[in-house]
Amino acid sequence: MEAEDDRGWSSLLVAAEKGDAEAVQSELAAGADINQADEGGWSALHLAALNAHTATVEALTGVDIIKTLKNLPQMRASEPAADAPNEAPG
Repeated sequence: MEAEDDRGWSSLLVAAEKGDAEAVQSELAAGADINQADEGGWSALHLAALNAHTATVEALTGVDIIKTLKNLPQMRASEPAADAPNEAPG
């Protein structure tokens, strides 16, 4: 838990960006901070929504998360989700 990648992101943020709902759930069960964000203010929910990872968004919204949290561009996670394609790029 809380290992960092080369961007300084925690395992939770990396899993959310990749859309790995199972890893997100594992990180949360291990005690990861659901409201943590990167240096730009992007939370796990922002990253999952931005990348159209529906199952990951659902995994994240089932816990006590600050859904009004904004990143540095002052976007809520629901805003990139509304603009995201119906399917994740791949």
